[in-house]
Amino acid sequence: MITVFTSTYNRACLLPRLYESLKKVVFKDFEWLIVDDGSIDGTRGLVDGWIKEKIIDIRYYYQENGGKHRAINKGAQLAKGEFFFIVDSDDTLPVDSLEIVNKWIDTVRDDEAFAGVCGVKRDITGQTHSEFGFEVMDLTPFEIGEITREDKAEIIKTQILRDYPFPDIEGEKFCAEGLVWNRIGRKYKLRYFNEVIYNYEYLNDGLTLNSMINRRKSPTYATMVYREQLPYLCSMKKKLKVSCNYWRFFWLAKKVNWREKLPTYTYLLLPFGLLMMIFDSIKIRMKE
Repeated sequence: MITVFTSTYNRACLLPRLYESLKKVVFKDFEWLIVDDGSIDGTRGLVDGWIKEKIIDIRYYYQENGGKHRAINKGAQLAKGEFFFIVDSDDTLPVDSLEIVNKWIDTVRDDEAFAGVCGVKRDITGQTHSEFGFEVMDLTPFEIGEITREDKAEIIKTQILRDYPFPDIEGEKFCAEGLVWNRIGRKYKLRYFNEVIYNYEYLNDGLTLNSMINRRKSPTYATMVYREQLPYLCSMKKKLKVSCNYWRFFWLAKKVNWREKLPTYTYLLLPFGLLMMIFDSIKIRMKE
């Protein structure tokens, strides 16, 4: 079984579109696990109605608002599926999505070197933005990052997600999923295949367009992501960019740790990161 997992927060107006797409998928051996991250817009009643329809297997769990990463942690604990597929509340799946996913899952299911598989995302208008430049490759998340920075649709073995939970930092509610994917990538590979399995749409209130603001609100998570990327980057250009971003959010973190061991060149980028932080602050004030 595959667990299709959705974390949602006040998206009752969008969830029906995802539900309609899940009803149409050809492959039926899946559950839709919804973790409601504190919605106050009637999401519970909406989902209860779908559960009563008994068209697809739906399970619903409510928690106080804590951020998507905490919802993923809870979802991994609750999931019945052997593989875990995160599908956001504003996105949909093509009718053949899970059929394609299951085909590739069968190629790595019993191979302990693999954490899972990963396919292509397509925007909801039908234009593919994240085509891989190959048909299939076995890579770590670090290695795929050297090839393409486009968004990808990962399907991870549920037990591995349980083994690699997101850290819980008090007072911060945003953590990029890449933190856990990269930690998994230190030990495991993913099988990347060039087939579309996911339709996405980025909304004005979504996490992607507000990434900088979210990282400023959760700077400890942000610096953790960048710090852990550094040892695995091959391109000096990317190392410099990540170093700047590390310092960009370092100044906002509540617990400043000057004793962290970073590559020497990273400290040379400290002034640039500080300037980026100041520029971000000015940009936010102008927007307001």
